[in-house]
Amino acid sequence: MGHGYGFENLPWVDGHGIFRNRCHLHEHQVPTSEPRLWVLDLGMVPSYRELRLNGKEVAQAASVVFVDSKTVAVTYRVAPDGRPSTEGTDSVAFVDAESGAVRDSLRWATPNEFPADRNFVRLLPTHNGEFLVVVGRFVRHFSASHKELNTRELPIAGNGRWEWVVRVSPDGQMALMKRFGPGVNEDHWLSAETLEDRTVAPAPFYGYGYEVGPGFVVYNASGQDSETRNQVRIHTSAGDDRILCTECKGANFGIVRDRVFFGGLPAGTGVVTGMDGSILLRKKFGRKNQLVGQVSVARDSTQVAFYMSYLENNLFHGFQAISGIVVLDTATLHESRRFDFADSGERQDGGERFLWPIMAISPDGTKLALLWRTASAYRHDRLEVFPLVHN
Repeated sequence: MGHGYGFENLPWVDGHGIFRNRCHLHEHQVPTSEPRLWVLDLGMVPSYRELRLNGKEVAQAASVVFVDSKTVAVTYRVAPDGRPSTEGTDSVAFVDAESGAVRDSLRWATPNEFPADRNFVRLLPTHNGEFLVVVGRFVRHFSASHKELNTRELPIAGNGRWEWVVRVSPDGQMALMKRFGPGVNEDHWLSAETLEDRTVAPAPFYGYGYEVGPGFVVYNASGQDSETRNQVRIHTSAGDDRILCTECKGANFGIVRDRVFFGGLPAGTGVVTGMDGSILLRKKFGRKNQLVGQVSVARDSTQVAFYMSYLENNLFHGFQAISGIVVLDTATLHESRRFDFADSGERQDGGERFLWPIMAISPDGTKLALLWRTASAYRHDRLEVFPLVHN
C-alpha cells in the first residue's frame, strides 16, 4: 500500500491546482494514514466562492461523479436563503482527476418551479467524455468539450407534481427517463445521443434505489408479505418482469457487465449474481447493523465500491457513526480495498451532526472520490480523491 500522508503533509489544492497550506479537517473521517492523491477545498474554487457570497447551499443538490477516468464533476445549488424552493443557481465544476485543478464549470439560473429531479441538478456520464445534465425541467446533452449538443424539455403536470428521474446504462448508449406522479409510472427508453424516445411503456413503481442496465431495470419490489417484500426483480424495456432469484432480497444495486451487485440481508451483506439469478457471492462485509447505503460502479472495469454505515450508541462516548467503504472485484469476487472509519459527531444547532461521504469510483477502477457533507449543514466544501490499489 505504501505510506500515506498525514494531514500536515496532505496535498491540498485550490481551484487552480496550486498547493496550499493545511486547512482544518474533521479528524474522524477516513484515517490520515490512507494515501490521498489530493484534497480540494471547494471554497477556493472561484465560481463556487462567487455563488456562496450571495447565498447558501442546498444540501440535496450535492453529488460527485467521474465523467471519465480523467475528470471528476461536482454538482451544487446555491439559493439566496438556502431553501430548496427559492430560485437559485445550479452548477457543475469539472476537476482534473490527477491534480485536483478545476478545469471548467457550467451554471444555470433555475426559476422557482417544481424541478424535474428532486435533487435539482444531476450529471450522468454517457461515453467518450460526453454527458447529460438534468437541471430545472430539461435534459441537456453535452460533448466532451462541454458544448451543448441538444436539449429535451420535460413536461409538467397541471398540478406541477410530475417528477422525472433519469438514469444511464453502464455502456452510455441508452437512458431511462422515469416519470413519477399520482397514479403514473411510465418508462421512456431514449437514445443518450439524440434524447429521442425509442420505447415508451407503463412500468412498475421502482422506488428510488433502482439501477439501469442495457434495456432493463433491477429494482426492489415493495411487496406486502414476507415472500415478496425486498424481493429483487428485473423489468425489461419490452415489459417483461421477473424475479432475479428466489433468495435475492435487498436493495441498492450496481450492474457490472453481466453481473449484479446489491446490498443483501441481513444488514452488511454484499451479494453478486449472474443475470440468470445464480448467486456467485454472498458475504458479510459490514458489522451487525451496517446497511449498504451507496453503490458506485467502475463502468469500464469489474470493480464496484459500496458504502456502509450505522449509528452506534456507546455507553461512554455517546453516539458514533461507524462506517466502511469496500471495493470489490466482481470478476474475481475478492475485496481489493477497504476503508473503515468512525465519526463521533459534532454539536451543532442544538444537536449532533454526523459527516458522511457521497462516493464515486472512476470508470477504470483506479480512483475513489469522496465528497463530505452532513444532513443539515447546507454546505459541502471538501473533495478527496484516493488511489485504489488492487491486490
